[in-house]
Amino acid sequence: MNSRIDDVNGVNDIRVVDDRIIFVPGKLDLEESGVIKNPGDISLQSSRIIAELAVCLGTVEASLSDLVKLVVYYVQFDVDEMELRLHLGRCLGTTVQTAVTFVPIRQLRIAEALVEIEAIAIRGESSREGVVHSDLAMPGAGFCHGLRCGEFAFLSGQSSDSYNASILFPDDLVSQNQKTIENLRLVMQLMDVDDTDIVKVNSWRAPTMDRLAYETAASDRFRFLAASGPAVTGITIPRLNAIGHQIRLDLWAMDTHLQRTKINPPDHWGWKIAASYSHGLQVGPWLFVGGQAALDKDCIVQYPENIVQQIDVTKCFIENIIKHATGEYKLVKLNGLFCDSTDSDQRIQIRQTLTDLFPSSRPVRTFIPVDHLAYSHQAIELDAIAKLQVNDSKIN
Repeated sequence: MNSRIDDVNGVNDIRVVDDRIIFVPGKLDLEESGVIKNPGDISLQSSRIIAELAVCLGTVEASLSDLVKLVVYYVQFDVDEMELRLHLGRCLGTTVQTAVTFVPIRQLRIAEALVEIEAIAIRGESSREGVVHSDLAMPGAGFCHGLRCGEFAFLSGQSSDSYNASILFPDDLVSQNQKTIENLRLVMQLMDVDDTDIVKVNSWRAPTMDRLAYETAASDRFRFLAASGPAVTGITIPRLNAIGHQIRLDLWAMDTHLQRTKINPPDHWGWKIAASYSHGLQVGPWLFVGGQAALDKDCIVQYPENIVQQIDVTKCFIENIIKHATGEYKLVKLNGLFCDSTDSDQRIQIRQTLTDLFPSSRPVRTFIPVDHLAYSHQAIELDAIAKLQVNDSKIN
């Protein structure tokens, strides 16, 4: 069964898929008028978002204890990420254990917003187990390094941190990338997750001018992910939680007994260096779409001066992946990273264009502004999750 309810902010919806899996869009501490509450106070904003999230989940007979993954986007300034993590843990309460990824950025989509949180929850699942590895920095109350729930496994964002949270290999992208992969493997072993189980990876990295280091780190990730060929989204952010950090990775995995099909349409854009990624990965009834951009086959950005046209091209790439999947799929979740405009009229047009994407599916959506993306003049990157549609007579 698929159901939708209005988000309490009046901007987005939440979606319940198969009567179990709940997708919640990025939530801000907003007035009904769209003005940010508690400007300048990240602790109060985050507390109120968690309280609002509990209300949203309650409307579909779920609770915070059903959470399986949070993504916390926060505006850097002088925020201590560990303090924010501990504060959110207290807000979640003692009955919650969820995977989490923290993403520091320069700004959010509404002025004076300091934190935005998106969530996934799974209700009614008895087989649920969180894991914490002693060799890694402690995740804090409310969080774990990895969570297995039913057929899904969610790994929290990992970096090269050691158990005492010290930065290993500061400013060394290649070494940090290798250590981050090693840390993911430690968690995967605890969860009995194999390389072939991986379905979706998010890579958050600090900017680097060292092209050789960038390509070496990318090649190491290609080898790590070669067995599964997952959908991948890679985003550059100004910096991670502390100066010297270079990369953070999180991932989803699913049981390998499910049928898997890699989708790389022949008329699609490709990568500049040989990659083990897939544009789309069909896993049982799910379709994971990796980060899509308005690129041609030579990885040159189309319509470099027009973000609205880039959005349209990127949308067509997502539709192309869905078209090449076996069966009829409908989007349930859409995430976008976009370079905002300083022109107020164009900013309004960009937001309206993003809001109007996929009107028939109306997926849950989270849009985050970033400084720049992987390719020169790239202004938008979209990734998505789609679900196989079944005959109404077969829906419980």
